[in-house]
Amino acid sequence: MARADALYQRGNELYRLGRMSEALASLEAALAVQPKHPGALLSRGATQFQLRRFEAALQSFDRLLALQPKSSAALYNRGTALFALERWSDALHSYDRALALK
Repeated sequence: MARADALYQRGNELYRLGRMSEALASLEAALAVQPKHPGALLSRGATQFQLRRFEAALQSFDRLLALQPKSSAALYNRGTALFALERWSDALHSYDRALALK
């Protein structure tokens, strides 16, 4: 658990520095240690989005939602990935679900 958290924190710091490929590698390593790490799933999706890997980002957010169906952050980010994929009505549905939780 501590190893996964350290890799997750490192990934977030690399993200903040704009080093997206390195951030993704660190987050992937965190998930290899702890596959259901909610923070790492959310951050991996955000990093994949920044790398324009929209389908992969959507899958990360969906994995998090399978674990935490009421995660407004995952729903919002899922909507953003769907929007980038030009799946307008699906994006709107995700945004609506996120807002309903607030």
